[in-house]
Amino acid sequence: MSNARTILTTADAGYEVGDLSLFPGVLDDDVSLYESTNNAIAVLVGRTGVNADKIHASDNGLFPDQGIVRIGEELIYYSQKGEGNTFEDLIRGFNATSASNHSVGSLVLGCVSSLHHNSVRDAIIQCERKTGLVSDAPDINGTLTSRVKYLDVKWFTPVARFFAFPNKGVAPLTVNFRNWSLGDPYIEYSWDFGDVNDSTLSAEKHPTHIFQKPGSYTITLNIKSSDGRNAFLSKTDYVKVYDYDSVSDPIAYARDPNTGKKMTLLTNNVPNYDNRVPLEVEFVDQTLGLIQARKWSFGDGTFATTSDSEYDHVVRHIYSVSGIYWPELQILDANDMMRVYAFKTPIVVGLNSKISDEEIAVGATVNNLNALAKPNLTGKNKLKTDIDNLNETLIVR
Repeated sequence: MSNARTILTTADAGYEVGDLSLFPGVLDDDVSLYESTNNAIAVLVGRTGVNADKIHASDNGLFPDQGIVRIGEELIYYSQKGEGNTFEDLIRGFNATSASNHSVGSLVLGCVSSLHHNSVRDAIIQCERKTGLVSDAPDINGTLTSRVKYLDVKWFTPVARFFAFPNKGVAPLTVNFRNWSLGDPYIEYSWDFGDVNDSTLSAEKHPTHIFQKPGSYTITLNIKSSDGRNAFLSKTDYVKVYDYDSVSDPIAYARDPNTGKKMTLLTNNVPNYDNRVPLEVEFVDQTLGLIQARKWSFGDGTFATTSDSEYDHVVRHIYSVSGIYWPELQILDANDMMRVYAFKTPIVVGLNSKISDEEIAVGATVNNLNALAKPNLTGKNKLKTDIDNLNETLIVR
């Protein structure tokens, strides 16, 4: 062919729509338009299981030497044809379809490749440019260009998809990203993590990124397919990073470790739980924030200290002596500031009769006074930073 093209595929640098066609310089022929034998049909003569690496068909003569076939809803790529009418070196579930089992007699259909599609599209576009029929109308019942564009978007445009985990937490937050984009094989990935003051870009398929500062981050993924097509997805404020430089108002409760039921007093001051001695109680902290340590006072002169690095939000305690006990929880945050939660109702152990209102009132008052006597985080009052000294600020009754 005298007018040899210099651009061969849409993935080549400098490609513009229409370049795959030689028209109107010369007439396109079966070589310049990448002729392919389309609409080839055969049937399976052997069952093709979901893990099969070879397809046995009634005839493979009309199919290209390598390409894509469709069986049912599954697209299957083959890199060569074998003797005995087989298709070999398979990639199952091609182009985001699902690999399936196929029975004898199923149709094996030939497919048009992206390159064939693009060359024919460019020839049509060049013809319509020459004749003045170019149209960008989305209606598929319009010109040939609009029909080709519709099919182009429907079958060949890649779709960018991703998710991240975790996508919220305290700084510095390490986030793993997973790319689940659909379409042709991709040759380029570009991630923008939105933290403009740090290293924000990655070309990995499944990157991991550390967000050093608090804020809400918009994540953008750009992809480029093997035939030069681009797609992107942007998720606004998708990753949220918090800076808990103080904790929220502390809150905790007691529950039955066997049933998970919250332990409290009924309206007649009778426990809603079996309080026979010994009584095992599970205490649960629901305070939000970056916590260095928790100090529990169980009201019977015993304590328990846990570190948040161990994710120890729950502790258990066994009361072995009958009595009325008022637990407390003390929180030390990342800024060495402390806050105390005093339980509003006591733990009642081994007492069958109801507790008097006076006893409840006196115990609650003493408990609240003890809590109020301790520093409040709202005022940003600095306390001792030595976790071992937490005992000194807990008042035991």
